[in-house]
Amino acid sequence: MHEKNYTSMEDQKDRAQAIFLQICDVNDLDPEMIKAESQTKSSEKLRSRGEAEVWIYTALNYRAMQLLQEAGLATTTPLKGDGGEYSIDADPAAPAFVINEDTVRSKHEHEVAEQIINALAEVKLPVQA
Repeated sequence: MHEKNYTSMEDQKDRAQAIFLQICDVNDLDPEMIKAESQTKSSEKLRSRGEAEVWIYTALNYRAMQLLQEAGLATTTPLKGDGGEYSIDADPAAPAFVINEDTVRSKHEHEVAEQIINALAEVKLPVQA
């Protein structure tokens, strides 16, 4: 009897795509729109990663920017996004979205900083078993 090898490349790809779809679901994002967005807006460095990793990054970054825009923040300093106010790790095995609170507080006035932190706190990751 042949048991399925859960570490095969195909299984990893399926798992990565499932994580991407879960991220889209919990953040109310259209997966097809995120895939299209990733084709036009991802950097060369990002495109060198796996397809699902690019999609995960794009989904998290898109949602963060969407939340910041919805908050209508009157910032005096431009928002840098990934690497600035927040950091994204798009590894499908353990995706992460981290708000860099010290950076936010050092770049923005107190009230605006709190609004940014509260808005970014709405970026969601799926619960993984």
